[in-house]
Amino acid sequence: MKRYAMSLCAALLVGVCVLGAYAEKADQAKKAEPAKKVMPAKKAKVFAPYHKLDLTDDQRAKVAAIQKEIRAEIKKLKQQEAERVEAVLSDEQKAEIAKQREADAKKKAEYARKYREKKQGKSDSKKK
Repeated sequence: MKRYAMSLCAALLVGVCVLGAYAEKADQAKKAEPAKKVMPAKKAKVFAPYHKLDLTDDQRAKVAAIQKEIRAEIKKLKQQEAERVEAVLSDEQKAEIAKQREADAKKKAEYARKYREKKQGKSDSKKK
């Protein structure tokens, strides 16, 4: 548990460092190049807490790109953690983890199915 917490802290620290470096590069690039008018096809997806801010389209695109990059790095770190932890587990423990992951996947699929049905029900009632 202690190693998991330390791994999570390390992942967050890496994310913060990368975010800071990316922001600094973006500021330098902005100063070096004249402002270009960017017309995005659709608004970029921005996650909390930044989605509540009144961002320009340019800011929204940059924040979304940063978040996408960081989330990809976190996903890689989680995969590395799982691989390293499983390397020290016994075969029985690995089997137990596999069962837990399967059960979690079933729960997630069931939740998604119920969510789609609920959403479908709302859209059907709007059509009437």
